[in-house]
Amino acid sequence: MREVEVELRSFVSDRKYAQLMGFLKKDARLVSVDNQVTHYFNDEGSVRIQKNDHFAKLWIKPGRLHDAVHEEIEVKVDTKDFGKLERAMSALGFAPRIKWFRLRHTFEWKGVSVMLDRTRGYGNIVELERICAPARKDAALALLGKRLSELGVEKTPIAEFDKRYARYRKNWRRLTRSA
Repeated sequence: MREVEVELRSFVSDRKYAQLMGFLKKDARLVSVDNQVTHYFNDEGSVRIQKNDHFAKLWIKPGRLHDAVHEEIEVKVDTKDFGKLERAMSALGFAPRIKWFRLRHTFEWKGVSVMLDRTRGYGNIVELERICAPARKDAALALLGKRLSELGVEKTPIAEFDKRYARYRKNWRRLTRSA
């Protein structure tokens, strides 16, 4: 049976990021700390490749970029093969439209995955995620909303993500110059 990824995310200030980090380090289980470089190959961001501290992957997320529910298709390879993914995408006629550089802390807390991201030139994001059967997506969304509220975070409206994404897409080379 296919599963879907259900997620809620919000931008958070530096102060709220630090508060969440302190809380989660005490009350949640740290799963990983990961440096990630992700290339988006189309405007919706559904076709991507990523290199992180543990592996590289070809990554496809059908649907709209900021949808709360979507299928996720991943093909993982060894980190040393990221260059091959870049060359393969280029050979297929794809050039990266955007590159992202982020530090991600992943925690398990009260039945959900909680990710704290610092994305260079874009901002701090808290993302709550749950993988489930499509029939359970509404229950998962409700649970994520409850957990986000327990963390004292309001969900950032999709329109705000779209606005910030458009700004980043236009300016990412300048915003990430030190990367």
